[in-house]
Amino acid sequence: MNPCTVNLNLSVYLQGFYLGAGFMQALLYNQGLSNSLSDCDDVTVELHQSVFPYTLAYSYTGTLKVDGQMTCTFPPGALGNTYYVVVKQRNHLEIWSANPITMATTTSYSFSTAASQAYSSNQVEIIPGLYGMYAGDLNQDKSIDVFDYIMLEPEVIAGNTGYLLSDLNGDGTADIFDYLVVQDFIVAGVTGSYP
Repeated sequence: MNPCTVNLNLSVYLQGFYLGAGFMQALLYNQGLSNSLSDCDDVTVELHQSVFPYTLAYSYTGTLKVDGQMTCTFPPGALGNTYYVVVKQRNHLEIWSANPITMATTTSYSFSTAASQAYSSNQVEIIPGLYGMYAGDLNQDKSIDVFDYIMLEPEVIAGNTGYLLSDLNGDGTADIFDYLVVQDFIVAGVTGSYP
């Protein structure tokens, strides 16, 4: 019997939204975009071919839970094939799995247990032993730099509220606390790392 879908169970954290004790902000709920206290934010998970030019094979957009868990569903054509797993989010730096992963009917992968679970260890240690995606890539150019700051500054000055790209800590407001999330990454010149 052929499976109807291929399920990928992911563990991934968004550094800017992390609250503590293994939980992130219930951002979607707090902004009235979800009825569930367990919904953090929407992310896109892509499966890319394991050989150059690493072509996109499948994509899934769904809700990452506040505990860093997410189940992605892909068509049966993904079964038995090997892919890089790519996670994208609207204001965090995208990450790729350290190595290609072979898809079974149900496959699990945790980015959160070690920096080395991401390609070139391109994650930030949120607390000792817990890793996640760097916050701050507002323009999604695969780099956290002055151009992200330029997008952040006018919203902070205006004191904008809501579901904003500039809300890097997930509290619903563009303010000084969002600067604090991203300033060290801009100074360090954090960039994406991909095969």
